[in-house]
Amino acid sequence: MVGAGRDRGLQDLRQACDSIAAYEASQNALESATERRAAIPKPRVTTNSSIGHLASATASKFGFGTSNLICVKCSSLCGNATEQLPLSRPTNPRSPPFARRSRVSNSGPPPRQALRCVLLLATAAEADLRRYLRARRVRMADAELRARHGHLDRVGSEVSVTAVKAIKVTTLVAVVRTVKTATRVTIETASQTTIKTAIPTTVKTASSTTIKMAILTAVMTTVMTAIQAAIRMTPMRAVFTATTASPVSPEPDDVGRPIAAASPDPRTSSGLDPKLPA
Repeated sequence: MVGAGRDRGLQDLRQACDSIAAYEASQNALESATERRAAIPKPRVTTNSSIGHLASATASKFGFGTSNLICVKCSSLCGNATEQLPLSRPTNPRSPPFARRSRVSNSGPPPRQALRCVLLLATAAEADLRRYLRARRVRMADAELRARHGHLDRVGSEVSVTAVKAIKVTTLVAVVRTVKTATRVTIETASQTTIKTAIPTTVKTASSTTIKMAILTAVMTTVMTAIQAAIRMTPMRAVFTATTASPVSPEPDDVGRPIAAASPDPRTSSGLDPKLPA
């Protein structure tokens, strides 16, 4: 099937090349005939400013207007030159002097340029055809290989999945190792610089009053704890006895001497004044 399509495409390409060669031959013959016809001398219209109207009337009679007269010297439509020629395209194409030329006029591009364009297109078409056939042949070979060895796709997919997994594991291990190394280096650097710098700064910043208050608080807490422990260990009966047996010291008098404790006087109970002599 591929060979038949290739032969058909090449045959069409040969026919196109033959048509191009025939077209080129006809254009060459047409160009040679046009050149021979152009070699024939053409009549010129001689005029000046005094007989300008006569020249215009003569030109109009042969199918020209005054605007179609081009000067030979200045190559423009000045209208005042002594020698003028008609333009290549007349106003009336059916006039006798130019009826024959209007048949051979070609409004398209030059024949050689058109031929080059056609040849370029044919070359590009041939290259496209060859590329298409080559790609089709490769696709058919791949399809035939897959049909014969279908397990190769599965094996290839499994190998690719295994490779992807291996790459993922390697990447993960590398990331974990990098993070561990960075963390360890950071901790070591902090322990060597930050901590050593922070401790002296804290000690220097703490005021002496704060240190004294802390020491006093610790001492008072220790003393109070000892006293409470001693109170708990003393029996309640001994405490009660000591409290009851202790005499109450009287208040001092005006002189400053304490007043002796008076023994019970029978006169007090009899209603007599205890200050009277007995």
